[in-house]
Amino acid sequence: MPRTGLSADELREKAIGITLEKVRRDGFGKLHLTEVARELDISHAALYAHFTCKAALKDAVKARWFAEAEAMLTAEAQGAGAPRDRIERWFLRRYAMISERAALDAELYRTFDAATARRSPVVAGYLERLRDQLADLLVEAGLGGAEPAAAADFLLDAMAAFHHPKLVVETIGEDRTPRLRRILAHVLDGMSREAGQATPSPTGVGRFAASA
Repeated sequence: MPRTGLSADELREKAIGITLEKVRRDGFGKLHLTEVARELDISHAALYAHFTCKAALKDAVKARWFAEAEAMLTAEAQGAGAPRDRIERWFLRRYAMISERAALDAELYRTFDAATARRSPVVAGYLERLRDQLADLLVEAGLGGAEPAAAADFLLDAMAAFHHPKLVVETIGEDRTPRLRRILAHVLDGMSREAGQATPSPTGVGRFAASA
């Protein structure tokens, strides 16, 4: 156990927390491992035992951010209600979460945006897990077809305006949830017709047309 009295896991988590605060204040560009080590009251070399470089610490920060987001979306995916209702709640939650972070956590959001563009392993794993969540929901709704993952990719592409970092940040301050509901209803109804289902969604287009 380090001289801080913390276990290795506790020290790692505290380092991530310190990094989050520094990034929020100054941005990743001004982050130095020596400063994080100083706040932990350990040597630079001791911190290297947990994070071999600034990029590794950066990945750990992103991983925590993604874990929080994934937990919220898992709660929607596994919650009560019909599968199509949960699909809508899943997209609404993701949109609200990304919009809030873009508005209130701008420095971290810019890092998330850059990481998404590069598709780092941390980001790729996160996006793949979300795709799998959505694919499972589509299967439950009878909309997964022969290739649920491909169906999920199609739906994510159709809804990109509400979850892609660059596109979401362009409309910060606007309430686009009625439009999200309307577009999602259109797409799901189209997928339903392709799957041979005749029953439209209870959150169909007509309900939201006036407010879109």
